[in-house]
Amino acid sequence: MAAVGTVAALSAPPVPLPRRPGRRPRCGMQEAWRRQRGHPGMGSSLRAGLASLAGSGTGAALVCLVDQPGIGAAAVARVRAAYRGPGTLAAAAYAGRRGHPVLFGSAHWAGVAAGAEGDRGARDYLRARADALTLVECGDVAEPYDIDTPEDLWRLGGA
Repeated sequence: MAAVGTVAALSAPPVPLPRRPGRRPRCGMQEAWRRQRGHPGMGSSLRAGLASLAGSGTGAALVCLVDQPGIGAAAVARVRAAYRGPGTLAAAAYAGRRGHPVLFGSAHWAGVAAGAEGDRGARDYLRARADALTLVECGDVAEPYDIDTPEDLWRLGGA
């Protein structure tokens, strides 16, 4: 496997979160499920990430979601191994159902960016190209659950 050349990490602007008096957060998220008002959503983050790679010679972008801590290096490596060239579209699958991470060959970046808006990322783009999408089974090495609310924190164990 070739070395990774460019790594870009994107996130929403820092969100000042109120602390509960006398309580320490139990995880590094520090109540990060509270969304900053006015942030344009994941679509703008995806567009910004792809735009930052334009002209870099990078062949693909591999997208992981920060609210899915059950997806780690093994799933990322499997999806990355599906890369065949700029036309590659690949995604992790869990029991045959598409999930993350998702790999977009550079030939897809403009199309993905065009449809990424608000809270919509690349779902519609991938759905429209299901016949070109390589699904890589990762259910044996990752768990695709989300941490979106305080009630979801039980999945982290001890939280």
